Amino acid sequence: MSSRVENPAAQLEIHGQLAEISPWPMMILDSRCLLVSSNSSCRKLLHSSISLNPGTPFEQLIREKDRPRIQDWFDNLIAEGNPQERESKAEVSIPPGSLKSIRCRLHSPISRWRKIKLTAKQFVDADQCYFLICLDDARHRIKNKKAINKQRRLMLSLLDNTGAVAYAKDLRGQYLYINSLFEELFHVDRLSVKTMTDYDIFTDDVARIFQKNDLNIVQSGEMQRTQEVVPHDDGLHTYISVKFPLTDSNGEIFGIGGISTDITEQLHNQQELQAAQAVQRLLYPDKSPSFAGYDMAGSVLPAESVSGDYYDYITVAPGRVVVAVGDVSGHGLGPALEMVEVRSYLRAILRTEVRLDVAMECLNEFLYHDLRECAFVTLFLAEINFQTHSFHYVGAGHRADFLKANGDRICLPSTGLMLGVDERVNFQFSPQFVFEPGDQLILSTDGICETMTPEKELFGREGMIDFVEAHRSEPASEIVERLLNTCQKLNGLETQADDMTAVLVKRI
Repeated sequence: MSSRVENPAAQLEIHGQLAEISPWPMMILDSRCLLVSSNSSCRKLLHSSISLNPGTPFEQLIREKDRPRIQDWFDNLIAEGNPQERESKAEVSIPPGSLKSIRCRLHSPISRWRKIKLTAKQFVDADQCYFLICLDDARHRIKNKKAINKQRRLMLSLLDNTGAVAYAKDLRGQYLYINSLFEELFHVDRLSVKTMTDYDIFTDDVARIFQKNDLNIVQSGEMQRTQEVVPHDDGLHTYISVKFPLTDSNGEIFGIGGISTDITEQLHNQQELQAAQAVQRLLYPDKSPSFAGYDMAGSVLPAESVSGDYYDYITVAPGRVVVAVGDVSGHGLGPALEMVEVRSYLRAILRTEVRLDVAMECLNEFLYHDLRECAFVTLFLAEINFQTHSFHYVGAGHRADFLKANGDRICLPSTGLMLGVDERVNFQFSPQFVFEPGDQLILSTDGICETMTPEKELFGREGMIDFVEAHRSEPASEIVERLLNTCQKLNGLETQADDMTAVLVKRI
């Protein structure tokens, strides 16, 4: 049907401009089927296999076998737009008005012929009849369709093999799609679910919550993350649901998509960790022993929720306290449980055994049979006599430092193998050290000395000792707190590599 416009003289230019900006291959022909113009998509489609210069007969583009049909098609289009022409073309083989499009074969740059569907629109410019022809490349369309189907199969395969529940609903709440995990968990199949809503699958209370959350997505037009509780065969499960609007090509919302991940086990594990953390806090000393002329403090900074580090004050006689600092290999829940075991064994042994070297040997025998494979414990025990102002120690793969008031720094090395490695281990008892006013005994775990500075330099034992010396005038609790906080800040945004523990004993 011909175009009827108020200003027909401008139509050729307007249609030429429309064709040029169109993504579809287009050309303009005059009433003699001669080429007037073609857009860039058309030239790309036909490549350089034929001339597309203005005035080129359209029949040169068409396979010879198809030319009579195409000519009849054009005659029919012309006659349809002009009643007088229609009467004079009564012999046309194609009934008037029966076709707006036709299929034929055109030249192709990659093969001899290309299947094309031609669709025509007639318009008039300066009393001249023209045709805007759209060329629909069937091969390209089929190729695109195959690519789309391939992408669709890939997407569905990913959704079916993910560990999350995936689904899509329309604005009425009816399901458009569910993945295989949804089918398995809620006992519905993806064919029958297309007539269902949440009220057909879940309890009314759960369905109402889902409906409310879906409505929020539609109203906001934005992705939202919510926590939802859903009944399973084995009880209630908690999900983190990421829901988002589904939009059409015009940007209009036509449904809601969702991916829901079951976090029930993670929540359970988190609750167990929190319980373990609470228990462990109770096992650490709630306060330091108080003796005239002494200032003591200790603290732990775990790398995770719970720690494999251990420190303790164990009274073995009036005025005599064993200060213990230990480190179970690794960090997290496993080492934390082994730390509790070390504490229990050590306290029990020291109730009857007065010599530290023998106590350490007994503890080693117990741990050798109980620890995880390849696990071990380092431990430093210092027995301080606050009446005689002296101490001696035993170290199992663990050392400490004695900082004298005159500036001397005495290293207190390990006196035996770490615990749990060999069943029979002998430990040496250290000589006695005298605690004079101003002296400091610092016990720590590797997490402090192995802290890395932002410049990737090791904080080291010297760095720790320098820090304690620089703050020797401050209370022991402040020195320990400052030391741990400083090491934590040195780590910056990086995850803390290991648990950090420090105990400081000062004679004032």
